[in-house]
Amino acid sequence: MRARYAAAVLLAACLCGTAPASEIRVEMDQQIDLGLSNPQSEGPAIYKLNATDSISFLSEDGDGFVRLKMAGNSWAYIYLDTVLAGLGPVDLSAAGSAIEFDCRYYQDEATNTNPYGDAPIFFRAYTYDVNTGGYDTGANLIGYKDWGIVYGVVRGNPDDPTWNDPPHPEWTHVVITKLDGPASQGDFQENAITRVRWYMTDWAGTGDDFVDIKNVVFRSGPGALPMEDLLLALKIAAGLETSYDFDVTKLDIDGNGRIDMADVAIWTKSSAEAPN
Repeated sequence: MRARYAAAVLLAACLCGTAPASEIRVEMDQQIDLGLSNPQSEGPAIYKLNATDSISFLSEDGDGFVRLKMAGNSWAYIYLDTVLAGLGPVDLSAAGSAIEFDCRYYQDEATNTNPYGDAPIFFRAYTYDVNTGGYDTGANLIGYKDWGIVYGVVRGNPDDPTWNDPPHPEWTHVVITKLDGPASQGDFQENAITRVRWYMTDWAGTGDDFVDIKNVVFRSGPGALPMEDLLLALKIAAGLETSYDFDVTKLDIDGNGRIDMADVAIWTKSSAEAPN
């Protein structure tokens, strides 16, 4: 599985220990319907926006996931409402917090007239005023934040190093960070996330294309890096890997003499792509 980081990849996990982060996991393997509602959904916490699209819950190699099948020639949207799921507003205000998920995109090369020339997934998180307008999850939007394209297949431009993620059947792990940055609209509050949205374009599709999402994690506080990234970080620190730059002056030592994982040095690569 490939890993893509929507912001900086932290290096401190290999340098010091830290308290484990708390996590809220939504496997996306089945529908959640507690009888609550928002202006877009009368019950289901996982839902699509376009009437001509469809949602199904499938399983593969022991992992469940949700599939959004798209009618094509349009934008498409799939949501997870944390209030409808019984989780309430999610607080990710702690330093180092993130939203993680696995995703993949399929375009049928027999029916899509431009297969994988247009296959991006965007990500947005919302804060709604809960229990307004007669809806359990709220009708009044306080604000939202967009991260733009967090996954993309650009087969039409194989030299583009930015969005060359693999298509279906391979999964890509995405990590959304910088939750406390400026909002895209209104007053997005990272301590009260009530809804997230994945959205994508499928302009050349004709009804056979789909996007799969699984293993959604709302992580409060810093998390451990995958083993392959820890090994890479050790190589960088030891000078054995030179294609990444490491600025030790950016290390932030807290009052207890420990490295703060939220503000530590990062690695960057000349291609501007995070480690795979």
